[in-house]
Amino acid sequence: MILRSCLLLILISINSFILTNFLFADAPMSAIDWLAKKINDPPEFYTYQSEIEKNNNNEIEKNVLPNISKNSIGIYPSIKIGINSDIWKNSNEIEISSVLEKIKISDLYYLNRLLKRILLFESDPPIIVVDEKFSGTLFLRQRISKLIQMGALDDAEALILDADPTFDPNLIDLWSEISFLTYRFERFCNAVLNGYHNSLEPAHKIICLARSGDWNAAALSLATYSSINEIDSDHEKLLINYLDHEAELEIINKDKCDEDKSIIIYLCNFSNINTQIPSYGVKFLYNNLSRGKSIRSRIVASEELVKSGALNPSILFSTYKIKQPSTSGGIWARAKLVQELDRIIQYDLNNHQFLFDHLNIITKEFLKNKLLTAFATSYGKKLRLNKSNYSPLNDLILIINILSGEYGDLLEKYIIVNPKLKNLIGVLNKRDKQLIATNFKDNHTTIFNKKYTELQNAILKASSGIYPEKIIFTHDKKNDHLNQDGLVLLNAIFKISNSSNFNITDIQTGLASLVKLGLVNDFKNISNELLIREYFKKNLGI
Repeated sequence: MILRSCLLLILISINSFILTNFLFADAPMSAIDWLAKKINDPPEFYTYQSEIEKNNNNEIEKNVLPNISKNSIGIYPSIKIGINSDIWKNSNEIEISSVLEKIKISDLYYLNRLLKRILLFESDPPIIVVDEKFSGTLFLRQRISKLIQMGALDDAEALILDADPTFDPNLIDLWSEISFLTYRFERFCNAVLNGYHNSLEPAHKIICLARSGDWNAAALSLATYSSINEIDSDHEKLLINYLDHEAELEIINKDKCDEDKSIIIYLCNFSNINTQIPSYGVKFLYNNLSRGKSIRSRIVASEELVKSGALNPSILFSTYKIKQPSTSGGIWARAKLVQELDRIIQYDLNNHQFLFDHLNIITKEFLKNKLLTAFATSYGKKLRLNKSNYSPLNDLILIINILSGEYGDLLEKYIIVNPKLKNLIGVLNKRDKQLIATNFKDNHTTIFNKKYTELQNAILKASSGIYPEKIIFTHDKKNDHLNQDGLVLLNAIFKISNSSNFNITDIQTGLASLVKLGLVNDFKNISNELLIREYFKKNLGI
């Protein structure tokens, strides 16, 4: 009875607005005006009803118990990730979430990959901070947020679904963002339409109703929210354009479509408004990976997502090979270089001068675009030559394989004459010997060596677990961080990611922490990347 009365009131309102429109024809169209015109002639709205699960009246509603931690949820077991499962146990969820939030996406490939592993592994939970907002989910939320920021949306979605967000108000905002970034709405919209969450914006319900195939309910909801001023004018127009693709209402404030808000970007796309991807908006590139997008869009998205650590490089290098470039420069230059390299490897590998010239160009191009490490991990092994006598080609192949992390056998095979490369190899050998020998008790014996660069010396000291003198902890400070390995690890990543300008103190601090935590392979890979970057900067000016 109450519902019938509400519907009657809405219809009366619609009729009054029709009369108003007749008297004031120049007034801008509102949601109610639009509905009045369309109510008997609704537009065709294409939906996929299979995407929305059917309501189950027998389903038992769940209540989230307070102070139950979901912070331990992960995709991979700790043993597979190489990190102890109890690494967070002595830290509380607020302090580790705060450090994680500060970590920037780095231009170091291996550091981003380490960060992603940390975000995904299953662990013992940190200490819950009772009576704080998002208590028991704070660290999980921050991990999911960081994955979204990286563009690792499949991983973010896997984490959040494992946490069962259907009945959890602490996760609904992140679930919404993931859904509107991936265009996967099925489970989210089912939760919205079943009324499990009341804190969402009206747009969520309207969109989900439309996607379920109930256009009338979606349109009526829009008119209702509009009549009580729950939706601003431009937002209202975006929703009308979404429900009726022929409406083509003009958005006055188009800057709204440049907001870092996935639901707004989603609606703006339907209004054919060209949106500017926010500066930290690699997450918006996710859907450009689909086969329905242009090859150019797919390559651009793949490159950025590889750099952020979200995407496996093999996908990028496969995408480079889909189409023969019809133009040159930018992404097409890199695509052409990769395609030509494949041809050389297959048919012309013995033409060493030609290969050397081509690799030189590739090295400069991919280094300039911060993709050289990704290239090395994909092509390092394919470039091995049996030739052991000295040649510049062997030097370049060795450098590429150092970046890939698999170069030990080449050091035994190749003759190295280049003094700068000899110096670099000397640092790597000394570093690895110190890693094996160090017990952190006599590490004070490592001193500054003038034949090495400042960075090289810092890496050698870090390999023995030595922190810079400037930040040597006092006794009290040591006790403050006793057994807080998780906090040490996140601070290490923060220090290294924050050192884009080669802050040697931060780099040494972060790398030394990785060594002390036993993350030796990560230390080697990251330090290799830093050393090669310095090597090329000194020799190529890049």
